[in-house]
Order: sequence, then structure tokens, then C-alpha cells
Amino acid sequence: MTITYQRILVPLDGSERAAAALPHAEVLAKLTNARVILLQVIPSTAMLVSESTVAAPGMGLPAVDPFLASTQYESVEAALAQEAQTMLDTAAAPLQANGVQTETVVLRGAPADGILTYAGDSHVDLIVMSTHGRTGLARLVFGSVAESVLHRSTCPVLLVRVAGE
Repeated sequence: MTITYQRILVPLDGSERAAAALPHAEVLAKLTNARVILLQVIPSTAMLVSESTVAAPGMGLPAVDPFLASTQYESVEAALAQEAQTMLDTAAAPLQANGVQTETVVLRGAPADGILTYAGDSHVDLIVMSTHGRTGLARLVFGSVAESVLHRSTCPVLLVRVAGE
């Protein structure tokens, strides 16, 4: 049996832990001449408001005022999307410099759902992602995106455990 990958999806969230999956995806892409798709799913402002009301300080979520007007929500979402695109472009540059075909995608919604929907709709062959190692309240409130993707994905998932987890 020959295993080939044509499309490798790497979900990122701007954290160093998530970026730890990039070297693994790069090696696999070079071995199989696959394209690497860097994806960030940004939460809607409404999700940020609900999460920020239960989030403990230091959980990495932006603070969002729950009393923003709807036009301000759109402005916050546009800023988050631009920030995500900049982060993805920065992450793609070294891959491209090393000869790896890349593309970047920014979606809005729940991270695990967005990752899985994109993977299915785009015929992704492999998802390579890091675990964040959340425990306690953070895991209870936010769940584990990696765990959800692992259990629900229809394609193979390579989870990269970051040192210190």
C-alpha cells in the first residue's frame, strides 16, 4: 500500500504551541510533494463575548466588551480576520522559501467544526496539528479542539505533542 498526501491541513491559532506542527507538515509535504494549507478559524465576536465572560485571565482570548454595537462587532471581526491572515502569511513564508506549496485560509466559527468542515469540503488527505494541553477549567470550558478533530475526522490526523505537556 502506497500512502500519498496531496493536501495537508495545518490548523493554527497564532500560538507557538500550534506552530510546533509546522516542521512535521513541512517534512511530510516535501516527501510527498503535497500542498500545505494553513488554516485559522477565528471565533465570531458573539462567541468571544460568551467565552470571555467565563474565561480565566491568561487563557489567550481577546477581551471583548459584551455591550458593543453590531457595527462594532463587524469591525472587531474584520480586525481579527486581518490579524489571522497576517499570522498565516508569516507562517507560510518559511515553507514557501523551502519549496513547499502553501495556501492560507481564514474561516469564522467554532475551531473544531471549521477545521473538520474545511477538511471534508476540500478533500484534505491529512491534518497535522499540535495539542495545547489544556487542563482543568480551560479544558472544561473550551474542550479540546485536537481531541474533537481526532475523534470526528474522516481523514488521518497527526497530533504533535509539544514538549512540556
